Amino acid sequence: MARRRLSEAIRWQIIGMHATLASFKAIGRQLGYHYTVISRLVRKHRQTGAVKDRPQSGRPRVTSERED
Repeated sequence: MARRRLSEAIRWQIIGMHATLASFKAIGRQLGYHYTVISRLVRKHRQTGAVKDRPQSGRPRVTSERED
């Protein structure tokens, strides 16, 4: 099952909603995400000050999905 990635705009919207003291569950219900997704994003923002994904480790793909 593929994960739905949050766009950067949605991530900043979540941070803004949390700044207005909305709960994780209320934000999740409104945007259609589980509250743990919201809480992890807010925790990451508190620690790093950023909302972008960190670079992934591992070797880059050599073939595309279409070639496979």
